[in-house]
Amino acid sequence: MRSFRFYLAWTWCLIKTNPAKTIAAIALIAAAPFLNGIPDIVEYKRVDYRYEKDGREFYVIQSIEKNEEKFEARAYDKGNPPEIKNGRIVERRWNDANIVLFLVAGAAAIMIAVGIFAKDEDISFDLRKVFSMSASRFVECELEDGSYFYFLDGRLLGKSDRELHREYDYLCRHFSVSSRSKLASFPKWKTKNARRGEKLDNLGI
Repeated sequence: MRSFRFYLAWTWCLIKTNPAKTIAAIALIAAAPFLNGIPDIVEYKRVDYRYEKDGREFYVIQSIEKNEEKFEARAYDKGNPPEIKNGRIVERRWNDANIVLFLVAGAAAIMIAVGIFAKDEDISFDLRKVFSMSASRFVECELEDGSYFYFLDGRLLGKSDRELHREYDYLCRHFSVSSRSKLASFPKWKTKNARRGEKLDNLGI
């Protein structure tokens, strides 16, 4: 039971059982490449006047806010002058969108971590249920001598005098099959019809 079909079913059941955590995982994957990757905001402010005093350089810059001209004096050390292009001071500041991305990625990472390490089924990924749901799709039933025999991966899960598919959504959960190790504890067994068919196949009949 290691086929592509099983892993596809397992993935679908994982998503179906954990929709919120799935969204968190998608959000984390989508945000990760852009963390601290959004370019800084660049503003250009025209230099109206420049002078030196006490070993420092002062720039009077002009800006327009709400359709009004405003002037502001900025002081810089000579050893650390501002970046100037075409008579304008270039100011760079961190884009706040990076903060939003960090918050989204952080919240998503916390949700995923809690789902991995929590023991409470209500907040964990509940991988036992996911395995039972996905593996139940591959349970086979054979009718012999009025009894229904249920098999998974060549192992006998149990038998019943009635058809259990109509009573249980997840047969594996009914038989307490919640992992591969649990499945390995069930005996390998074949019905008489299966053994007879195998002998005929070996004989080429």
